[in-house]
Amino acid sequence: MIKTKEEASEAIRFLNAEKIVSIPRTGGSGVCLGLETPSQSVVLDLSELNEILEINEENLTITAQAGVPLQVLEDTLNKKGYTSGHFPQSLPLAQMGGLVATRSIGQFSTLYGGIEDLLVGIEGILPDGTISKIKNNPRKSTGPDLRQLWLGSEGAFGIITEVTVKIFRKAPERVMKAFAIKEFKDGLAVIKDIMQAGWKPAVTRLHDKTEAAESYGPFVEEGESIMLFISEGPEGFAALEADAVEKIALKYGARPLGSKPLEVWLVHRNDICDHLDMYAVQGAVADTCEISAMWSDIGNIYDEVIERVKAEVPHLVAVTGHSSHSYQQGTNIYFMFGAMCAPDIAAA
Repeated sequence: MIKTKEEASEAIRFLNAEKIVSIPRTGGSGVCLGLETPSQSVVLDLSELNEILEINEENLTITAQAGVPLQVLEDTLNKKGYTSGHFPQSLPLAQMGGLVATRSIGQFSTLYGGIEDLLVGIEGILPDGTISKIKNNPRKSTGPDLRQLWLGSEGAFGIITEVTVKIFRKAPERVMKAFAIKEFKDGLAVIKDIMQAGWKPAVTRLHDKTEAAESYGPFVEEGESIMLFISEGPEGFAALEADAVEKIALKYGARPLGSKPLEVWLVHRNDICDHLDMYAVQGAVADTCEISAMWSDIGNIYDEVIERVKAEVPHLVAVTGHSSHSYQQGTNIYFMFGAMCAPDIAAA
């Protein structure tokens, strides 16, 4: 258990000198339960580096140690009228160092961006024990941006001990609208038109018919997918954006569902954090796979993945997909699939 950056420096210097594998860890919020540390390795737990060091209301930044839970950071900001804008599904478990090391993205990222867009400055320990600090700046104008070495590094280049990220004033206005749509690809077309028109709803989600039936059954008809949008911002902007979103959705034959599906989603969006072990207990295998692709490719990728998984995974229970992070050039699909374990070795 690491309690200071000096301890982290001493530990990594010793471990590397002795050629012992070291693995930094903070919240341990991965949902797939598939990661194991190698034998004869040392896990450096940074969760006790958990102080919020500064909230800078002039620059709109917050500086926190690597072990600060994102939920604590968000709650602290909310009390002062701010938000981090970062809401990954792992929000109740995740800690700040791990969010940077895993290049995290959140449920409101279409507006606020991923962690790579939020990171302003960072402190880390290099393999030789050197404490390296990249000072806070809104942009780097010369040379490579060294923050990129840490983003998504998963501990490969050292230990993250402190981060500074952007914060935002809480939006005074929020408008929520949901729509049912017959074809998943039509939903993708709706999102493409929204993004390429210049709108950026904070929440921009499209769930396929399987997820729609499972999580939003009372709102959808058989075979329908569901789209969820939250617009927020300065007074007047959210309503303007929401009206534009609705016009585009109706152009593709979407059926308005009001705000109730969003109210349900907001309550249950992080439920998985309470049930990380349920699949193992039930004798099932579950996993996720998230990809991003250009608009010209994403619809075909969705169709082909769903078709192949159904054809090639034995004892399949379900395979689903949804889009939750969109850009002018393309979007993501977050696939989820589950299968029962083979009943015996002969059936495997």
